[in-house]
Formats: sequence, C-alpha cells, structure tokens
Amino acid sequence: MLTIIGIGPGKREGMTIEAYRALENSDCIVGYTVYVELVRNFFPDKQYYTTPMTQETERCRWAISQAEAGRKIALVCSGDSGVYGLAGLVCELAGEGVELEILPGVTAACSGAAVLGAPLTHDFAIVSLSDRLTPWGVIERRLRAAALGDFVICLYNPASKGRPDYLRRACDILLEEGIEEDRVCGVVHNIGREGQDSRILPLADLRDYPADMFTTVYIGNAMTREYGGRLVTPRGYSGGRPLSIIFAGTSEGRKLYELCTEHEIPAIFCVATEYGKELLGQSEEVFASQGASRQVQIHTGRMDREEMADLFRKERPVRIIDATHPYAVEVTGNIRDAAEAYRRERGLVQNVYYRVLRRLTEEAQPERASAQEEQGKITYHDTMAQAVSYLQSTKGNILAATGSKQAAELCQLKDFADRVYLRILPNAEMREQCLKLGFAPDHILCMRGPFSRESNERTLRAYHIRYLLTKQSGRAGGYPAKAEAAKICGAELVVLTPPQETEGVSLTQVCEMLLESSKGDQNG
Repeated sequence: MLTIIGIGPGKREGMTIEAYRALENSDCIVGYTVYVELVRNFFPDKQYYTTPMTQETERCRWAISQAEAGRKIALVCSGDSGVYGLAGLVCELAGEGVELEILPGVTAACSGAAVLGAPLTHDFAIVSLSDRLTPWGVIERRLRAAALGDFVICLYNPASKGRPDYLRRACDILLEEGIEEDRVCGVVHNIGREGQDSRILPLADLRDYPADMFTTVYIGNAMTREYGGRLVTPRGYSGGRPLSIIFAGTSEGRKLYELCTEHEIPAIFCVATEYGKELLGQSEEVFASQGASRQVQIHTGRMDREEMADLFRKERPVRIIDATHPYAVEVTGNIRDAAEAYRRERGLVQNVYYRVLRRLTEEAQPERASAQEEQGKITYHDTMAQAVSYLQSTKGNILAATGSKQAAELCQLKDFADRVYLRILPNAEMREQCLKLGFAPDHILCMRGPFSRESNERTLRAYHIRYLLTKQSGRAGGYPAKAEAAKICGAELVVLTPPQETEGVSLTQVCEMLLESSKGDQNG
C-alpha cells in the first residue's frame, strides 16, 4: 500500500493524527531529502529513501514499485499532499493494482496565514512563482487575473538561487495591474520550523524582500488591513473596513445612517459640519466612548476633490454614495470626479459611485400650484444670480433662508446691508465669514431648525420681511412651513428651483443595496 501524506509544516504538532499514525505504521518513508529530515527524529528506526530536488518522478516510481511488492510505503510531502504535492503525479503513474491512500495536511498558505493573523478569511488565490514546470508567461497571466479579481494572493516558491528576482517581477506585475504601493502584505519564513520569522510590510517594500524557497508571501486584497500587528482580511461579520462611504447632509442621509446603524452595516458617513454630525444622531461624546471599532463612523469636515480622493485611497470603499443636497452641485461634482479617479486607479470595472435622487419634483408641484393662486406672491428662479437680479428691482426687507454659502452672492444687491437678514446655523465660523462680507451683526440670525410655520411666522413679523428667499427643498427641507408662513404674513416667496437630476438611484434602491451587502457570506 502506498500512502501519500501531507505532513504540514513538519513538526509533530502540525500533522494530523491520521498522518502521524500512517507514518508510524509504514515500512519505509520516502521523500525529498529536506522533508524526510523533518520526520526522521520522530521515527529514527524507520527505513528511509530520499532523492534530491528535480527527481520527483524517480522517487514516485520507486515508491510505487515498493508498494506493488507488498510493502507499506509512506510518501511524504511538505504541507498538503495535493497542493503542489506529489498526490497528482502518483495517481498518474500508478496502475490499477496499486492501493493508494491520500492524506491531507496543512498547506503553507494556511499555516503561514495563522502566523500572520487571518489574511485568507475571504477568497484567495495561490500561485507558485517557480517556472520549472510552468512557463513564466502562464504565471504572469495568473497573477494578473488574481489582481483583477481582487483576490488575496499567496505566493509559493517566490525566489531561489536561480530565480533571485522573481518576487520583484511578480510585484511589478501587480503594480501594473493597479494594486497600490501601500497595499498591505505579509511574509513568513520557515513556517513551523526552527528560525521561523514573519513580517508585515507594504507592496513597495515587498519587492526588495530577500525571499527564498522557504518563504511564503501574502498580498492582501482591497479589504486587507493590519490590526494590532496582525494581517486580517475582513469577511463582513464585524468591524474591519467600511464597505461604503456615504456623503450625507439630507434627510436621505439620515435614513441611510439609521439603516446602517440598525443593521451594523460598515460605513463611513461624511458630513461638512458638527451640526451635520448631530443631525445624524451622533454626539461627539458617544462616538468617542464607543471607539474606532464601530461599524458606522462619521467623518466631519469639508473636503475638496483631492481630499475626497485621499479618503477613498485610504479606506478603499466598495461603493461611494452621494446623498448630498441637490443644490450642492459643486460638492456632487467633486464626489463624482474623485470616485471615478479612484475607480480608474484601482482598475475596477464595476461602478462605485451612486447618486441618490430626491423626489423634489413630485413634492414641489402642488406647492407651486397653490402658491400661484396667491395673487402673484411667488416667483421662481433657476439660479441665485437670477433671484438677486429680481430682488434688485424691489424694496423691503429680505429674509434669506438659503444658508451661508449663498451669502456672498447676496452682496451683489446694492443695499444688501440694510435689506437682507441672513438665517444661518449657529456656527461661529459661518457668522464670522458673513460679518467679513459686510452684513451687520443684528442682520445675521443664527438659528437651528427644523422651523415650524409658527417660528417662521414670528421671524417674518419680527424683522418686517417683505421677501422670503428660499430653496424649493420639499418637505424634507421645510418648504411648506415657509410657504404657509409667507402667505399668512403677506410676504412674497422668492424660490430657487432645484437642479433637475435624472441620473441616479432611488433611496429604496440604495437601502436594498446596503442590506444585501450586510448579509455577507453565511458559510462561517
């Protein structure tokens, strides 16, 4: 009988009980010289037959012939008997009259991964860089395919005396395929043997690592991270990496935040201000006390296009969701451009950017129809410049409920300092900017919504407002309450109509997308 045995890393504790018993019951142990020496100390009284590297066929033929003669032969393979082992060759060479038994062992990919942490928790590919039996052109195609598929890549036989630069060549191929230089990688040398050592390093440094035939290399995928000195590829059960980056700032953003929090869907929500953070229901104290391991995190602060791109490169999201306000045209453009640049850099085929469409048009129609009946007490304008031009021909106080961003454009009014009252968030920085523009302190109303019809009415009466400048933001933006207050107070509505967006996805579709991703792989 011939038993092909995977001995794992080579130490007694690394073998299966079945493998150890098969070695114990054999008449002769056969194998590559180095691997046989790993078990000789356990069974010093056994007969051994060894051959050097490149004589695998002769070794297998000898083992088969001895088994045919009725002896119990154990043919040992490092790691697993079938993963780059000799089980396949024996099956090809042995006749039907030879009784074969194939026993698995822990392959280097698994034993080395355990040394580093858990880099193989998700899909992975194993590629041998030895071109002794496989042409380099085939190896290169497999490396490129693994990179395109965003697999964790485990490399066997990364270098030898005759192939000193093969690991460098492999790294260059992966870099050409769009894997970034700071992609986290790991190496383990002499797994489970004397002199074992390991290291976590970026792909750029891996190129120059002095690997040999006893080194196993790991290149992480887009999700792989280093946690507490361990290399980990999150699978989706818990913390790890945010699956989505979501730009909030609207009621849709709040709903997505609630969804991700309730279902523990990994995400980073980006808001421009601390007030935006509070609107998501997340105070600084609670966030800090729960630590960085939260599934849902909040990034506060305005970002330009490059800062957004830097965030994407750092976090490597699988999707970028834009739930900002329809009026935030510049912000949406920056998000879209940064997301597209990120997609190209990563070499991703699939789309990563999703724009959430608001149903403003449907909401606005009845509001516009009813207002038009109020004897011309409403005008509509596509841009702030048009609204300012119209107000230039009027007299009377103006309440600008459009936020601080449009304050500079209101300065085009000749008498803005006397006529315009700004309603902005109670933010010291915003107020300071408005003061620098020339608005009087008592014309800057620092107030926080939501605003009811009654509160709008009190403001209009207190400042003798004749014109209420507002965005047509639908119920989510408090438009009906402002329209009703203006009607009661006899003020004219000057309305900025929203940009007409047609390309994007609905809030329902985004919620379904996020819920689907939260299901994860249930084969734990």
